Amino acid sequence: MLSKEVVSGNVVLAVETVGERDAPAIVLCQGLGMRVADWPARLIEGLARDFFVVLVENRDTGRSGRAAVPYTLFDMAADIERVAADLGLDRFAVLGFSMGGMIAQIIAARHPHQVTALVQICSSSGEAMPPFPDEARRRLELTARGFASREETIVWLAEDVAYFAAPETISPFEARLTAIEMVEAGHSAEAYARQYAAICGSGDRSDLLRHITAPALVIAGDSDVCIRPESSKRAATLMPHAKFVCLEGAGHWIGDAAIDTTLSWLVETAMSPQESMDR
Repeated sequence: MLSKEVVSGNVVLAVETVGERDAPAIVLCQGLGMRVADWPARLIEGLARDFFVVLVENRDTGRSGRAAVPYTLFDMAADIERVAADLGLDRFAVLGFSMGGMIAQIIAARHPHQVTALVQICSSSGEAMPPFPDEARRRLELTARGFASREETIVWLAEDVAYFAAPETISPFEARLTAIEMVEAGHSAEAYARQYAAICGSGDRSDLLRHITAPALVIAGDSDVCIRPESSKRAATLMPHAKFVCLEGAGHWIGDAAIDTTLSWLVETAMSPQESMDR
């Protein structure tokens, strides 16, 4: 991977790229509290065979700067747009997981002549009130409030990883290791709370989806305990050129089935950016 930094507003964004620079580009948009290291290696390796892959750590996450002031999903989308401009990406696909799917929707709607394809995984249809079940909302708000000690934070984050991934099986060791890595990478309740507030405070964006002219793949998990699959299905109905796939036995996670579906669809849809833009 090649690393660089891009300044967007007053925030420094950590960016990594993988793959050949002259290949079709795809920009990945991360979920709430997610780091570049959290993307499944198999997904990145698969994408890098055919694409120039751009991974951006959102403001308030990982090696990117801390914002310290409130912001919205539109500001986070502008961060990604700044990175694309800095890299000179005239055309690119966008892929977003969870909150990243919401960010990717905004980018695709605002840049119909640049975005060649959109993939959203376990995301919403832009409702003003995010479609979180009660238990998911409780957990998200508890994480945003934070804990008194480093160990309490690690224990909670490990439990959280396993909870949202289910029915995907995450061993206690793997979950704890992920939690430790999150804390060591700079996880803080304040930063997490600002990202969560961005999700809840960006208003109803569903009409934006009607303006997404790029082909879109909308993936949901039928066992997702964080974002109801019905919301993903509604997103697909709002987009003019969307395909909806609901994966059986999948939770709020990028598992093998989601990876396989994404890779095969992208190769068919976004390998020829010029053709996509001329459709």
